[in-house]
Amino acid sequence: MTKTSVRSHKRKPKRRGPKPKPLPRTLTDRQKAFCREYLVDYVGVKAAIRAGYSRKSAAQQSSRLLTNAKVHAELSRLGARVKKKAELTAVDLLNSVTAVALGDVRDLFERDDHGRSKLKDVLDLTHASYLHARTVGTDYVPYTLPETHVEEDHVAVSRGFVNVKNPSTFVKIMGFEMADREQVIHFWPPGYCLLEMNVRPAGATDPAEERRMVVLSPITPETEKSHHQFLCFYRNFGLDNDELTEVMMDEVYRTALEDTEMLEAQQRNMDDDPPDYRQVNLRVDQGPIAARRLVEKLLAEQEP
Repeated sequence: MTKTSVRSHKRKPKRRGPKPKPLPRTLTDRQKAFCREYLVDYVGVKAAIRAGYSRKSAAQQSSRLLTNAKVHAELSRLGARVKKKAELTAVDLLNSVTAVALGDVRDLFERDDHGRSKLKDVLDLTHASYLHARTVGTDYVPYTLPETHVEEDHVAVSRGFVNVKNPSTFVKIMGFEMADREQVIHFWPPGYCLLEMNVRPAGATDPAEERRMVVLSPITPETEKSHHQFLCFYRNFGLDNDELTEVMMDEVYRTALEDTEMLEAQQRNMDDDPPDYRQVNLRVDQGPIAARRLVEKLLAEQEP
């Protein structure tokens, strides 16, 4: 008698939908272009547009790309190649600081002993929504997470906004209410800060319509609880308009006085803190935290 064995074969379930595409092992040409463009000004939205992504999806694409591990590796590689260029830029910046120090005394805001203020965390502007509501503050900035880029001796924090309401000061000096704008805050230790702002009417594509402003803000200690801050304001529009210059100076001065009041209150709170107090860091604090670590590293290297 011949025995016949019967094997039961289980059918594999059919895959529904299209077969998923394998993840690419290398960056696409457009992703590489984004990396190159991002290192130009550290503005993710503008880098995405220049790399070929659509203007409508630029904010979403830049946020996605900056969380990609391969993109981060490429940014680090390219950043190392341009480090020498960055050092030359820092020298130029130092020369600009010297020019400011010999300029108009109105650009100097002194923090005296009575004020007892601390070094300002200039790398996060969310406080402007609450402190500078009458000048440069807007209610949407705290709800827009910044993009933070950290190098060996440089921190850059950027935000991009599309079709938003301009702050009251911007409306006053630019003449339009709805805008697309980007801002990047740079920090080089020990205390060189540079704020770049690019603003244009919402939906505008003509480069001639863009308004560019740069604020150079070096900070130097005076005592353990006070410092000097220099402010120098540059713009690329209305260069022959003396009245506009006066308006901008007044607006900057009002904003600086509001900062002074806040910093003095912060210092008083710090003086009242117990010795074992713990500082709470939020995701939005990535830029200031990175800047403090760079300064702490320099201090540690100088210790005998």
